Parts: sequence; structure tokens; C-alpha cells
Amino acid sequence: VREEKSSNAEIDYILQHHDICIPIEVKSGSKGKLKSLHLFMKQKKTKIAIRIYSGLPNKTDIDDYSLIDLPFYLTGQIHRYLEALN
Repeated sequence: VREEKSSNAEIDYILQHHDICIPIEVKSGSKGKLKSLHLFMKQKKTKIAIRIYSGLPNKTDIDDYSLIDLPFYLTGQIHRYLEALN
């Protein structure tokens, strides 16, 4: 949680995968802004972030990190999906 004057930001979950922490944002629809996630990634210099949503699996390179989009039904397979990326 980031609470600064006139600015709130929060990440829904943090997942540990091997020796790295991966932020996770959960969105109810297939669209949605990821302001908090982008801010977190900029500050922490992490290389991978995950969005759980109602769309299709996807990987997008954004600035200095990769955003992994996973549908709700693949939530239980996050570690397996991350292993397949390597």
C-alpha cells in the first residue's frame, strides 16, 4: 500500500516464485487500468508482473518488465506458467 498526499496505490497480492516476488493485480473485467501496478514496477524494478482477469493468456513487454495476463481459470497454474516462460 502506498499512501501519499493525494495519491493511493495498492497491489492486490505478492507471489513468491523461487527467489523473486511477483506483484499480482486482479481485475474483474478484461480491461482496466493498472496504475498501481505500473507504479510498483517502476519503484521496485521487478521484471515480471501478473494480471488475473477475464481475458485470454498473453504476455506484453512494458518498458523494463513483462506483464503476464492470465484468465481466472489459470490462477492455480501460475507457478507452472512461470516455469514454462523460462
